[in-house]
Amino acid sequence: MRLLVLLAMLIDYAAPPTMWRFMQSDAFVRACVGPVGSGKSSACVMEILRRAAAQAPNAQGKRRTRWAVVRNTYRELSDTTRKTFEQWLGALGRWNETSFAFGINKPCGDGTSIEAEILFRALDRPGDVKKLLSLELTGAYLNEGREIAHEVFDGMQHRVGRFPAKRDGGPTWSGMWLDTNPWATSHWGYELFSVTRPEGHELFEQPSGLGPDAENVANLPDGYYRRIMAGKDKEWIAEYLEGKYPRADKGSVYGELLEALKTRGGVGDFAHPRDGVFVVFDLGYSDGTAMWFFRLDDAGLPVIIDWDEYSGIGLSEDRVVDGAPRKGGLAILKERGYKYARIILPHDARAHSLQTGISTVELFSAEYPGRVTIAPELSLADGIGAVRWLLEQPIRVHSRCAEGLRRLGAYRYQWDEERKVYKKTPVHDWASHTADSFRYLACSARPMSFALAKPPVEQRPPPNSIEALFQAHYERLSHG
Repeated sequence: MRLLVLLAMLIDYAAPPTMWRFMQSDAFVRACVGPVGSGKSSACVMEILRRAAAQAPNAQGKRRTRWAVVRNTYRELSDTTRKTFEQWLGALGRWNETSFAFGINKPCGDGTSIEAEILFRALDRPGDVKKLLSLELTGAYLNEGREIAHEVFDGMQHRVGRFPAKRDGGPTWSGMWLDTNPWATSHWGYELFSVTRPEGHELFEQPSGLGPDAENVANLPDGYYRRIMAGKDKEWIAEYLEGKYPRADKGSVYGELLEALKTRGGVGDFAHPRDGVFVVFDLGYSDGTAMWFFRLDDAGLPVIIDWDEYSGIGLSEDRVVDGAPRKGGLAILKERGYKYARIILPHDARAHSLQTGISTVELFSAEYPGRVTIAPELSLADGIGAVRWLLEQPIRVHSRCAEGLRRLGAYRYQWDEERKVYKKTPVHDWASHTADSFRYLACSARPMSFALAKPPVEQRPPPNSIEALFQAHYERLSHG
């Protein structure tokens, strides 16, 4: 009750029923899933203030906390998440535009005051993820969680609960929460919150926006849902308005094809030789380096046997980063223990490094002489077409590639908010590197099968046979 009195002095807010239950939970990780317009984001923003007000004051009477608000792109963070935040909490503090942070310093009326620092972070710029995962936080809010990479979600759990420091009393509560429109049943979030449900994780699902118990309707324009239904297909309505989980992400470039691949049994465990392995790279540093490993079957189609992705470490490095062992691409190749037929690199691998003075091609060629090649250069549209063709073929993918397939399924087209249609270009986010690498795979597999095909053995008739005599006669005639 005392906390509610403190909040009432600061701002007037009433949460929808599901979000009220969400705000009463002290679970370490919470997810709220529901249709558009249901008040999820507003409640998640207010949760920052609620938890900041609940922090026990220190000896000086200050309730000190630090929070991160995370979105997948800077544009969406600035245009959407920030606007929701300012609508509710903008009058309580001020922005620091340089650090993209908001500070609250507000008396509570009981002799204490709230001192909260809210850091806004996007994940689409070089080094963003690395910087995010080095913060000392009380808690974190992940806006539109289905667009956040699983490793970011996992990494954030190690950053919360670290402010205030233990010597200063520590946080009264710490944890993280996320909101999202329904994620696909193949998404890591669905598997985590709806299937495995580990201890300390709670899921809050809002009712359909088209039903009698729809939430937040009083705060929406008259006829809101009826108006945005116009021209939408039933799958879109089921996902965004009724809050039902789709089989594949809306706007996913390959989602339906990957679901079909799984349905026909193309993904699973199987034995395979460890020689004749191809590995194809998409190169990065802060952005991430992704790689797929495959062999070729008798029909020249790839049998995909392994996948990996990493960031923040050089290709030839093998060291401890933030207390965990990290390996670069060359170290991963050696660790896998395959016998490689070809190392396939993107076109930018020819560029020389300013630090070392050598190119990535030269670096790999020193380790694998004669086995390094460059992927065919196709347009993005042609490359996507090559992937779609490949996924329609009877290929096999080993189950150890499950996380790679999950990222491939999350690769999606950009949404044009003004025209309400998907653009022809995909979003550059946490799924892009794995998708780019797979695109190089699709463009390279067939050329590799032709390049490495053995020349046909000439069938000559037995010596001294009548056929051999005739063949010798015609060969003499053909040579004059």
